[in-house]
Amino acid sequence: MVNVIKSEIFKSLKSTYFRICLIGGSIFIAIAVLFIPQIASIVGFSIETRADLPKIMPFVFTGACVALMIFFPIFTDIFKYNTLKNDPRSIPLITTGKYLTALIFCLIFAAVFMASFTVTYFRLAPSPDSDKGLLAESFISFLATIPNYAAIIALIQLITVVSKNEIIAAIIYYYSFAQLFTVKLMMAGAMPEDMVILRHLTPIGEFYNLGNLHFSAIHITLSVVVGVVYSIVLHLLTKKYFEKRVMA
Repeated sequence: MVNVIKSEIFKSLKSTYFRICLIGGSIFIAIAVLFIPQIASIVGFSIETRADLPKIMPFVFTGACVALMIFFPIFTDIFKYNTLKNDPRSIPLITTGKYLTALIFCLIFAAVFMASFTVTYFRLAPSPDSDKGLLAESFISFLATIPNYAAIIALIQLITVVSKNEIIAAIIYYYSFAQLFTVKLMMAGAMPEDMVILRHLTPIGEFYNLGNLHFSAIHITLSVVVGVVYSIVLHLLTKKYFEKRVMA
C-alpha cells in the first residue's frame, strides 16, 4: 500500500494541473483566511475582535465543500479507466491508495488554513470579554471536520465510479450538496434546542454544526464519529462498485 501511495503522489506531482491546484489552492486559502475580516464585512459581518471569528466559521467550513469541485480530477482520475483487468489483485490497493493520497494532499490545505487562521487571530484585537481558549477551540473544531471532508471525498469518488463520468459526477455532487444542506437547515429550524444532538446526521450537516454550535466535547465527538462512519461505508462501496465495473 505504501508503494501505491508513493506512486500516486509521484504521478500527481508530475501533473501540471495538479501543481496549479496545489499551489494555487494553497495561495487562495491563505489569502482568503488572512483577509477574513475584510471579506466578512462585504457580506455584512463585522469581524473586529478575536471573539467575532466564530461568526463566519459555518460559512468557512461549508464553503470548503464547494471548493472541492476544483480537485475533482485529482480525486477521480483512476476511476475513469478500466485498464486493470490483467492485475485484479491491484484493484483494491489502487482504490484505497488513491483515496489515502487524496487525504494526504487535503492535509496540506488544512495546514495552510491553520497557519493562516493563527496569523489572522493574532492580527485582531483582543475581545473586551475573555477570548481565552478560542484559538484552541477553533482548531479542535476544524480538526473535527477533517473526517467529514474525508467522507465528502469518498462520496465524490463513489459518484464518479457509479456515473462513470466526471461531469455527471460534479453535477450530482453539487445538486445533492445543495439539497442536503437545505434539508439540514430546515431540520435545524424545526427541531427544539434540546434536540440539537439529533441534527448530527450527515457530513454536510457537521460542517455547519461545528461552526455554528457552541464548542462542546459531545459535538466534537459526534462529528468525528459521523465522518469516520460515512468515510468507511462510502469507501467500501466505492471499492465494491469499482471492482465490479472493472472486472465486468
